[in-house]
Amino acid sequence: SYGCAFSIYVIQPSVKRFFEKKGYRIIKTGGGSGRGQGGYEKSKVLSVSLDSLFTGISVNMGLFPVMWNVFNRINLVGVLFTCIAGPFASGILVLGYVACLADFLRLKLLAVFLSYILHSILYFLTKVMETSRYLPEFLTEIIVPSKGLALYILYYLIIIWFLIRNSRRRIKIPRIYVIRGIPALMSILFLLTITVSEVVFFDVGQGNSIYISSICGVKGLVDAGEGFVNVSQLLLKRGTNKLDFVVVTHGHLDHYGGIYDVFDTIRVKYLFVPDNEYDVEVKKVAAYAKSKGVKVVYVSNRSIYEAGNSIYTEILFYRDIASLNNSSLVIKLKLEQLRMLFCSDIEKEAEAYYIRMNEIDDCDVIQVAHHGSKTSSTPEFVERARPEVAVVSGGRNNKFGHPDEIVLERFKNCELYRTDQNGAVIIKVKGKRIRIQKYL
Repeated sequence: SYGCAFSIYVIQPSVKRFFEKKGYRIIKTGGGSGRGQGGYEKSKVLSVSLDSLFTGISVNMGLFPVMWNVFNRINLVGVLFTCIAGPFASGILVLGYVACLADFLRLKLLAVFLSYILHSILYFLTKVMETSRYLPEFLTEIIVPSKGLALYILYYLIIIWFLIRNSRRRIKIPRIYVIRGIPALMSILFLLTITVSEVVFFDVGQGNSIYISSICGVKGLVDAGEGFVNVSQLLLKRGTNKLDFVVVTHGHLDHYGGIYDVFDTIRVKYLFVPDNEYDVEVKKVAAYAKSKGVKVVYVSNRSIYEAGNSIYTEILFYRDIASLNNSSLVIKLKLEQLRMLFCSDIEKEAEAYYIRMNEIDDCDVIQVAHHGSKTSSTPEFVERARPEVAVVSGGRNNKFGHPDEIVLERFKNCELYRTDQNGAVIIKVKGKRIRIQKYL
């Protein structure tokens, strides 16, 4: 509301003057000699309508980045409909108040008549807006990821330039300010666009979802939580509307539940799933992914995903027909110089297998297996991994009692983070150095 009021107060006068330069003044003053024939009245009505139109344009100009960043959707038709509905807004408001007053004064006939007019106007606007269902999807809703601060600064600088160009008073900026200011501004914007590799353990409650982004632009997702938290929206907030790879570790709801919405919203190139004929839910996920044009890779032993020198992903699979948890995919990730181990829901049997096969090496960061259940993270497994940082993904006050105190004791020598207490855990990576942030 404050943004709308500010946009109307600051931007609308410049928008109005811009259109005056383009011929709006001619329209506004036309018909002056024909007052007796209603020319003046017609031009006045047109002027009010155009002013309402300019109000809609001003509001959209002022709030465009805010709507982009908050909702991650741009509705081009909605912008147009806002401008169409603008001229009707004042009339609807006045008619509504008068109709209520007439009803209060028991002027039933007048109240009914005004209500009929109101209903007709609103019906007309509704029908106009319903036409959007027949328009191409790219006009009605464009899904856009959030962008860095630099883009928003640049946008509002353009708005400021527009205001200066269409100001009532002639504003002259000294040339020396332009010569010195533009390079300084470009340097600041460049610094704001610098990115680093990162791994984000999303807070999805009693579930698991991990976002991976490398400095070279490769982006991936491991699981998508149960679905109560919209992971696709979290990805858009991280500036991502496409993923190079997605891993669904196994077919338990707290790991795959939100993946369908991800496929609906985010463009995905590859999906890695366990080659487990007993995992019915994973089969459904794979079938849905294929219908969306995603290439599905079934991991029967190991699969490797590598992109440049910044990211190396090794995905392991242990077949256990008696346990979907033990059949979870395990991921060994090297992001720049940082080594990470994502254990999903494996338990002691799978841990023993990976130790026996010499698959577990020293790592810098570990995702604690099975949300910190005591059926996982055996002393031998923790000793073999020797992590410096441990992250537990679990829900607040969950019914399973995760993470178990026994498991927490085994990671006592690690820097421990918990999504149930710390919220999302964000690990920024630059070479071997890391910086960890918590986001509640």
